[in-house]
Amino acid sequence: RGVVLADAAYGDGNEFRAGLIERGLEYSVAIKGGTTVWRKGEGPDPVREHTGRGHRPRRAYPGKHQPVTVKALAAELADDAFTSVRLWRGRHEAVQVRAAALRVRPAHKANAGLPPGPEQWLIVEWPDGNEEPFHYYLSNLPPRTRLTRLVDIAKLRWRVERDYQDLKRKCQKRPPYRAPLIRATTLASLNGGSYGHRSNKTCTADSTAPTEVQQSRLPFLAAGASR
Repeated sequence: RGVVLADAAYGDGNEFRAGLIERGLEYSVAIKGGTTVWRKGEGPDPVREHTGRGHRPRRAYPGKHQPVTVKALAAELADDAFTSVRLWRGRHEAVQVRAAALRVRPAHKANAGLPPGPEQWLIVEWPDGNEEPFHYYLSNLPPRTRLTRLVDIAKLRWRVERDYQDLKRKCQKRPPYRAPLIRATTLASLNGGSYGHRSNKTCTADSTAPTEVQQSRLPFLAAGASR
């Protein structure tokens, strides 16, 4: 089974992540710096037991601990918490990614009394010389997953964009060229590749819609998922 990938437009949505968990899917999704989480071992104060008299006790907020944004949490990390991970883009291009990973729990609507989400990985990508982190990811991969694998999977979305650029170049050679249509077709075809297949589509001069010409096997399930 593959690992679901998504950019922050999807990954930042608590309902989206909850839906993946409900379906038993693993994911590694980008999130925004303002997303709030609970540090490892922290959470809201427990609700007092109801004695049966009066109103049912409600969770106090703020309590002893408070949730923190992932941007603020990343700023608390020491330099030695980050490791340079070498990734390959294709067979000949290697890139270095400076990243750290720590266990957190999502704090979606904590101020409204909602309980913390399940513990998962927060992956922070912070290149040397940058004033602030470059990317943040949440992943529910197993707790013993190595940092190299966490980063490798989180960064697989570059393949989705590369596939889009390849298709865009092909379609530019065959008018009419319609960028919104092409991009929607790319993402739809990749989302439809849940078994590692996609329809490789191109544009024809006598049609306003792409036509299916062949199928090719991908090493991942993209925009949707990776394998």
